[in-house]
Amino acid sequence: MIRIARAAGVAAVVLLMFPLSAMAGTRPPTSAPTSAPASVLANGTSYTPFGPTRIVDSRHKIGLNSNLTDGVAATFMVAGVSGIPAGVLAVSGNLTVTDQNHGGYVALTTDPTNAPTTSTLNIPMGEVRANGVLITLSATGYLSVTAVHMNCAVVFDVTGYFTKDNTQSSWYPLVPARLMDTRQGVGLVGKFVQSVPRTLQVSGFGGVPVGATAITGNLTTVNSTGSSYVSVTLNPTATPGTSTLNFPAGDIRANNVVAPLSDTGSISMTYMGSGTTDLVFDVTGYFIKDNNGALFVPMAPTRVMDSRVAQGGPGPITSGKPDTLALAGKNGIDSSVVAVAGNLTATDVTYGGWGYVVPKAAGTPPTSNLNVPKGDIRANGFVDVLAPDLSLGVGFQASLGSAQLVVDLTGYFVQASRPIGSAAFTAPASSTTTDAISSSGTVSWTTTGSVLSLAVTQYSAPISGTGCSSTWTVWSTTTEAGLSRGYTNYAPGYCYRYMISVNGDPSSTVVSGIARYPTAASKVPVLMYHRVSPTIDPGSQLPGLVVDPATFDAQMQALHDAGWSTITAADLANRMATHAFIQDKTFVITFDDGRDDGYVYAYPILKKYGFVATFYIITGRTGAAQNISWDQAADLAKNGMEIASHTTDHVDVTTVHGTALDTEIGASKTAIETNLASRGATVTVTTFCYPFGDVTTETENYLKAHGFIAAFTEVSGAVRPGIDLLQAPRVRVSRDEAPATLLTALALS
Repeated sequence: MIRIARAAGVAAVVLLMFPLSAMAGTRPPTSAPTSAPASVLANGTSYTPFGPTRIVDSRHKIGLNSNLTDGVAATFMVAGVSGIPAGVLAVSGNLTVTDQNHGGYVALTTDPTNAPTTSTLNIPMGEVRANGVLITLSATGYLSVTAVHMNCAVVFDVTGYFTKDNTQSSWYPLVPARLMDTRQGVGLVGKFVQSVPRTLQVSGFGGVPVGATAITGNLTTVNSTGSSYVSVTLNPTATPGTSTLNFPAGDIRANNVVAPLSDTGSISMTYMGSGTTDLVFDVTGYFIKDNNGALFVPMAPTRVMDSRVAQGGPGPITSGKPDTLALAGKNGIDSSVVAVAGNLTATDVTYGGWGYVVPKAAGTPPTSNLNVPKGDIRANGFVDVLAPDLSLGVGFQASLGSAQLVVDLTGYFVQASRPIGSAAFTAPASSTTTDAISSSGTVSWTTTGSVLSLAVTQYSAPISGTGCSSTWTVWSTTTEAGLSRGYTNYAPGYCYRYMISVNGDPSSTVVSGIARYPTAASKVPVLMYHRVSPTIDPGSQLPGLVVDPATFDAQMQALHDAGWSTITAADLANRMATHAFIQDKTFVITFDDGRDDGYVYAYPILKKYGFVATFYIITGRTGAAQNISWDQAADLAKNGMEIASHTTDHVDVTTVHGTALDTEIGASKTAIETNLASRGATVTVTTFCYPFGDVTTETENYLKAHGFIAAFTEVSGAVRPGIDLLQAPRVRVSRDEAPATLLTALALS
């Protein structure tokens, strides 16, 4: 399961696995940052991109003279090898394990140990697995690696190194952004094929500025038809000498990466297997050659959490009940820490789901660091910003069951010290008089001794005209010390005035400015389709609900050409519930009744225009003649579509009461989640469609109690802020509706 990330409060949260259902065909643009004064080096290290370069391959006696033997530590030199300078303190890289004779795990450590207390990568028999790491070297420039419960071969590729100076790159977190999704035509279009390198432009998109030297992020494979690997390289090559992500056919597999950028701000990727695969890449941060960002403090791998009771933990982590991991003053971590790097492992998994690491253990975050099926043990690296109290929330999310979670830290980031008075707007302009109108940007200021602070004033008047008025009513004002505040995170329809000053004194203002949100949607139409088919069943009582594929294609083309874009019903509900930004000219497409023509005729047309849709299926009819099959539903879910409930038997829910609602709604939700999970498409059903469009208070209360956040009626209209999302209206589309008429209907809804 991959879920999209949300914006954090003070600094962007670096989260490493996201939904495969991001908005199609779009990549967020980026403005170059305003330069800031040079900083004084804190107690961290700066980063230099390198390679990628293979320094260890035990199969070929590179770096190690033999494969690993169970319980015997092997040591290999890093500093001074293959162009890596002497004196480096830590490296970023990728560890790969293969040719194992048994299931087990491997620990990459600073110093040699035959009985490691941490782990880096868990692997069963018959697979090749990789994991991205930030790892500290020994005092003499070595790393050690130990296999436990198995003999195996290991491969290690270096992608960068950290040195104790202030001349190289510091790290900036980002709100996670999707830069590539080949299924949806984001970044690159079409599947990867064997040995054909492809280049993705990174700088200038997703918050990564021109001049960035490397990025942190997450690479995910989906829809792979062969077992193989993908290599991320600096420049395109059909024969890469390194690897980044290994995977079996048909699996959804992700890996945390640190990738150097080319001189033009791009990365290249090559798929080395038979068949094809789709790839998704989400950026979570970047390095740039200054020392105003965060600097890495290396530390020996240290286990800071193990939920297993035998290890002193709280016991299995169940869904919706994350554990809070307090790090303040522990394990030698400096009080100026802003983020940590490490490894999350899930074991004793009783039901397939996803593990996550977030700044605060509250609610269910729509993000994941680690996807794991029942019975497997999986690990993935992470870099995550901490909560203000220097804690992390560590949790597991699944429809049922629980998992044991283990967290090992390998280092942390501290904010570099800066002179008093260092502050800048990346956009809007640094001015006390000019109204700067911008769709993105960050307000940055020093954290030295909490001397400089930010005051944010939100005004409640709607945005109109050319600027913000200081006479508007102040809705709220906050003052805080910290690293940065991104103003794309705030609500549309309000204006924000920023002032950075010494200790909050307006008379000592360093920089101030005004920002306002881009055009936001005042409403979101939800189109209601039933069937897309060239034929109408003999004796059909509702022939007007059957739209010809050619008509449907013309309707979608008209919407596409007019600048409309889609989100799923669940995405709409989540954004409405959290007051998240929704761009103007956004709409939702729904299909009722779960007929197979939605897959056969509508789905290819949706893909043609980069649209996503929500398919409401009747689970008791799934697989029957003219109805969608579970395999088809799973394919839709894997390719960005939402599969949700239209009851078990298509009954009028106003006639169903008490425990019968479990049969019609609860069982339908469970059937979708269970059947799709067994086919490699892990979903959580959160929206519902009422058969015949009717609803009662009892039904609505049942939906609320069972995790549904939206349900759709047949009442005509568009979804607007403040409506009851469990009685959401839609716009019916008829068989012969002309594209121009449909566009008018959306405008008038």
